[in-house]
Amino acid sequence: MSQGGQITLKGDNSKPFILANADGNVRAYIWKDKGGDGIHINNGIDGGGDYIFHKDGGFRAPSSVYAGAARIAADGNIYGSMWGNQWLDAYLEKTFQPKGAGQAYTKEESDARYVQDVKGGAVSAIYTPENTSTDAPKGCVMVGMTLSGDGSTGTHVYQVRYCPLQIKINGAWRTISDISDSK
Repeated sequence: MSQGGQITLKGDNSKPFILANADGNVRAYIWKDKGGDGIHINNGIDGGGDYIFHKDGGFRAPSSVYAGAARIAADGNIYGSMWGNQWLDAYLEKTFQPKGAGQAYTKEESDARYVQDVKGGAVSAIYTPENTSTDAPKGCVMVGMTLSGDGSTGTHVYQVRYCPLQIKINGAWRTISDISDSK
């Protein structure tokens, strides 16, 4: 031992620093081999394997690594409150459905269920007599009108032009039959 409490072990072969009980049982080994992979800490008689502070900057543990109440298992699984105090693999299995399982849709099945395009159908016209109101037929929208200024009460809507709304689903055009409020 040198002045100041520093301990130096010199040599090219392995020279572990050993913590031992009075009865000689080893409590811990600490060592680094020349050219080795990193600093090793071994739990001695209590077992558990080597913990390595690797020369690549990583840390290797023979079993779980704990951070507060969370832990990383040797197989890469993670346990913690973020996953409802369960293992991550169990959380994912309960939360998400595996691809191709149950009622999941393929892209083709999904494409067949939504509106891909909208257009107006052929334009038709309704001629309106004076002093009346006119609605476009169900499923149709108004696209134009003609005003007449020679009626007995002044200008009135002479003609309403409308067309049916059409939607494309799964490659097929369909005419909407009713767009009124169904309440």
